[in-house]
Amino acid sequence: NIYLIMSDSTWPLAFIVIFFWVYLMLVCYRSHEEYLRNFNIEWSLQEKQEELKVFSQTDFLTKTYNRVFFNECIAQQWFLALRNRDDIALLMIDLDHFKSINDQFGHLFGDECLIHAANVIREIVRRRSDMLVRFGGEEFVVVLPQTDVLAAQKIAENIRSAMCKEPFETGSVKTQLTASIGVCSILPIGHDYKVLLHQADEALYKAKRNGRNRVEIAALNHVENVNK
Repeated sequence: NIYLIMSDSTWPLAFIVIFFWVYLMLVCYRSHEEYLRNFNIEWSLQEKQEELKVFSQTDFLTKTYNRVFFNECIAQQWFLALRNRDDIALLMIDLDHFKSINDQFGHLFGDECLIHAANVIREIVRRRSDMLVRFGGEEFVVVLPQTDVLAAQKIAENIRSAMCKEPFETGSVKTQLTASIGVCSILPIGHDYKVLLHQADEALYKAKRNGRNRVEIAALNHVENVNK
């Protein structure tokens, strides 16, 4: 066979066959390189899209969820609780006298207080299904699926007591942080999830009126009437 390939009459054919195989290998190699390059570009784009998605959902300062993400998800959480006939709870948390802290110590220290407050809440609200949101300014919201009023009240009280356990200090500046918390936990009836927000907000303002640094629970009878 080798003799036939190397003979004068067949060497041109052998050369063509060898050239074809070399060419085929080069084409396959280049196709493989092109595939890897396109794959890496696509993977990088997907990673960037995920980063942008997370960035769009996250509060830049506290690294909690932001108001935009909350507005997108709260209706889903409500309808899921409605379908499964589960309680859903919401905590409305407001740092007491925060404007005075900003005025006295400056906004940079105020930012550090917000970061600290978010970390305190995060240490207590640990379930994967729970959602911590910076609702605006010095106000946070916690959404607690499958949580009745007693459990929600206990979580709120844990947050309140942890917040004021020790003065917050950074550098040479120290202040006592406290929080007022409104709690609402209901079994959803109907499709108006905003009742959860309204009732928690009313409970929060009740906590402020009653002296701050306290937890107040939404009036359940009023909630049931609103849902009906």
